[in-house]
Amino acid sequence: MRCNRRFEEIFGYEPGELLNRTTRFMFASDAELRQAGGDGVRDRLGGRNRSTWSASRCARTARRIWCSISGRAVQPGDPSQGSVWLLDDITQEHDAEERVQRALAEQELILDNATVGIAFLRNRVIQRCNRFLEEMVGAGPGELVGQSTAVLFASEEDWKRAGKRATQARRPGGTYRGRGARSSAATASTFICRARGRRIDAGDAEQEWIWSYDDVTAEREADARVRRALRRARARGGRAHHRAAGGEGARAAPRRPRRAHRPAQPAAAGGPPDAGAGDVAAATASRPR
Repeated sequence: MRCNRRFEEIFGYEPGELLNRTTRFMFASDAELRQAGGDGVRDRLGGRNRSTWSASRCARTARRIWCSISGRAVQPGDPSQGSVWLLDDITQEHDAEERVQRALAEQELILDNATVGIAFLRNRVIQRCNRFLEEMVGAGPGELVGQSTAVLFASEEDWKRAGKRATQARRPGGTYRGRGARSSAATASTFICRARGRRIDAGDAEQEWIWSYDDVTAEREADARVRRALRRARARGGRAHHRAAGGEGARAAPRRPRRAHRPAQPAAAGGPPDAGAGDVAAATASRPR
């Protein structure tokens, strides 16, 4: 085998170390060599001029690398005359793709275990959503994908009104919060939902949003019960105060009419000055004879 310097660098060899060696060093094991094609690679080149595939390789430093390989027979139809191979190190691209796949798997895990409905929308059409949202509206797995968000609203008027408020008044990166009635196709019922959306596009004509939906029906019903109980308590308290005020007025003793003032009579003999007739009689009766 002959190779250029870049090929040696990919596998961690010094200049000239790979000269006249077989390709076994490129693989971590004989099993991987057989899986990649082994001697059959040369036979496959006999049927066509080019062969391309991706495979995992192992460098001299035990570093795991990924390569894209393409080959061409020197003499088409006669692989025994040798072949020329091009190898491209795609380890970074492969690792980046793996990270993306892990992130997507983690995202799916988060979506599937969230306790609120979550949906990704483009132009008010559902592109992706979690299972919780599907269960909220009584839809089966995957049934909401491709559907207009109108299926999430109790009426078309509510859907149009919400769209006008959210999509026309929010710039990219902006958020919207709202509350309204939503419908359940499975039970033909409505429920109260708290919605929060964030616009994630860069200002394109096609608006993209991430929305979360929280069913607050039980919360609203509990609030309504509390308000009704408070109104009843205030009403009972007002009637009791009115009855108490009326009873005290009924039990109060009527006032005696005020006696008119009489002018003082002349004092009788031996009586105190300005004494009245009654006082004079009392004084006379108490005088010793």
